Amino acid sequence: MNGRFASMLVSLLVLGFFACGGGGKNVSRPDLGPTEDADVMESAPDQGVVEDDAVLPDDRSVQPDETSKGDDGGEEGVVDAELDTNLDKFEFDVPPLECPCDESIEAWVCGIDGKTYKNDQCAKCAICKQDLFKCNGCTGNYECDPTDPMGQNGWIKQKAKCEECICREEDECAALQVSAPCGPVCDVNNQTFQTLCDMQKWYMENQGYPCNQDYQENFLTFGECVVTPPCPQCENSPKDPVCGSDDVTYSNLCALFACPTMQGVTPQYLGACLGENFCQQCATEAVEPVCASDGITYANACAATQCAQKEVVYVYPPDSTTPCCASAGITGNKVCGSDFKTYPNEETLTCLGLQKKYDGECICDCPGTGDQVCAGDGNVYKTYPNICWVTCLGLTKLYDGACKTECPQCTVTEFTNPSCGTISGKYVTYPDRCWLDCKGATFVKDGLCDDCVISCGPLSNPYDTPNPMCGPDLVTYPNACYPTKCRGFEQLQLNPGACQ
Repeated sequence: MNGRFASMLVSLLVLGFFACGGGGKNVSRPDLGPTEDADVMESAPDQGVVEDDAVLPDDRSVQPDETSKGDDGGEEGVVDAELDTNLDKFEFDVPPLECPCDESIEAWVCGIDGKTYKNDQCAKCAICKQDLFKCNGCTGNYECDPTDPMGQNGWIKQKAKCEECICREEDECAALQVSAPCGPVCDVNNQTFQTLCDMQKWYMENQGYPCNQDYQENFLTFGECVVTPPCPQCENSPKDPVCGSDDVTYSNLCALFACPTMQGVTPQYLGACLGENFCQQCATEAVEPVCASDGITYANACAATQCAQKEVVYVYPPDSTTPCCASAGITGNKVCGSDFKTYPNEETLTCLGLQKKYDGECICDCPGTGDQVCAGDGNVYKTYPNICWVTCLGLTKLYDGACKTECPQCTVTEFTNPSCGTISGKYVTYPDRCWLDCKGATFVKDGLCDDCVISCGPLSNPYDTPNPMCGPDLVTYPNACYPTKCRGFEQLQLNPGACQ
């Protein structure tokens, strides 16, 4: 009834409007027949006409609910129109809620959808829009930043760009000519991982390491771990790999020597063993141990730069057998060593058995090639690349060219006045006192050592010996007995006749 009453009221108002000449124009009522295409629906004869553009108070057009015709077919029935109060079937253009994403703030994060966003709020807006989780009171698992309070940033996977935690793929390794990071690696806990990427992920997930941490402190060597007996007494020893005579990489010298089951194994060279599991392009390089910028000793510069992708801090002296990179460190006040090379600190010099020339880097800006010169400081003589080094270092030149003997300052090359000394616990007879001092031996007496007298007989007149031999030290010996029994040379190292 309420709907019918409203319809009648509107019809009366419209009729009154037209009857009074509304709008300043005379409006005539059309004679509408009962056609299906009629745009205007008539009410009963006593109710006037409702036009299709009539406006109701709630801005909705009235739609006819039911129409009935009179029995004679000429009179139209009454329009039974009621307001439809069901709002669910109507669509509204509601503006979306504003999300506070300020892209001027660059604090890059990786969302749980695997996409990089400028900051935390921008990630939250995008994740909420995707309806990946309930935004209120959300929680999440943190792949790269587990220290972040749970429940506050559940839409973030890591506080960094997504790509910063993506490890190298096989094709990237091939492009960089780096094979090892895509193969097995062994960590300091003797765990084998299929790739360096797998090791990084394990430390992120199990040890709480952030995404950008340097994993070298946990990396031991490329290739699968070789199971060795545990050596608890070596747990506090610094990590400085050494390759044993059994071709097994040990974390340090302590681990190589400490275990009773390892008796007989000796150090082969400093650095991880260069095997088929190591960086392939370095396996054929000469073994020249270096200390790298990660504080680890590598077998050569190729292994440090190509496999581990670290910088070389210094090259070990040729006769060095003690790893010093980890124990002495790579930081401190630089010093110039007695071999005229720069080292990171004095502890390194002590470890390597070198002396300090002066504080700071070595200052000689001389080329590495040229006309060689034999020179020294009065005690130690060696071959230098050119005269520039001799002048810069304040040395005395003996002669042009490479030094002809191990002790070029010693002019005596025959046993005219031998001296007996001890070195490394053994008695050794030298051509004279100059040779004894040059070799760093401890003087015992003038003349032959007693064991030489017993083994080779007295040396009365070296010029009368029928079989002089030239030793590898360019010293003429009266016969083969003296260089082999008194000096420890091999027979194959001797050349018949006096040295020229």
